[in-house]
Amino acid sequence: MNSPVLGCGQDTTQLIATGGDYYLWQPPQHLSNPNISNPLAFPPTTTIYTVTIGNISGTDTCKNNLTTTINVVPFSYNSNSISVTSNTITLGQSITITLNNFSYNGNVSIYPVIPMPFINNNEFLITPTKSGEYTIYFTDQNGCTHALKTIYVVIITNECNEGVVYLPTGFTPNNDGANDILYIRSNFVTEVYLTIYDRWGEKLFETNDIKKGWDGTYKGKLLDQGVYGYYMTFKCNNGEESFKKGNITLMR
Repeated sequence: MNSPVLGCGQDTTQLIATGGDYYLWQPPQHLSNPNISNPLAFPPTTTIYTVTIGNISGTDTCKNNLTTTINVVPFSYNSNSISVTSNTITLGQSITITLNNFSYNGNVSIYPVIPMPFINNNEFLITPTKSGEYTIYFTDQNGCTHALKTIYVVIITNECNEGVVYLPTGFTPNNDGANDILYIRSNFVTEVYLTIYDRWGEKLFETNDIKKGWDGTYKGKLLDQGVYGYYMTFKCNNGEESFKKGNITLMR
């Protein structure tokens, strides 16, 4: 039978009892199965579990009761107490995040992982380079990790030029699972139009969806290895517009 264990609020703990022919765990709530020797327990608060272990030998039935305790470490914090200077910044700027009225001792981290220098115990800076969700975590002195808050950050480019959009100079559409599709990549584009053409100027592919790539075909047929031209126009999230053109090498 387990000794008392320390658990975090979101943890799952395995209870173990041995030496019986049948088992009955109480209370049955927050158990994966109360009628087996080793159920998984995920109580939200500290809970004392009792297991009745039964042995059947001929016509005699023996029962033993054993108990164990899962001590769940309490944690409570209002995520609305976290203040953020801004959710929208220009590339290169920083955001100040403050954990107001935060009385716990432990380590604060953020994911995706980026540098987060601390101004003081409850205030730190982040300088993200990509728009997206960033989640603040706190790990307490017991090793329990708690998600405090998720913020969505929008990064606005300070310049709208060729450098904010990436298009590979070549790709290999040979169905080997690597570099088979030609995609536009950018963290700063809100609108885009891409057209690809051959050396005679015939349009082979076009898209205004950054998630739609070119597979190296035209009207369902595989194109020959060679160099193809492209022209792209795009609008950045700062409202400015620009264009880009060049060549792409298709290799098989």
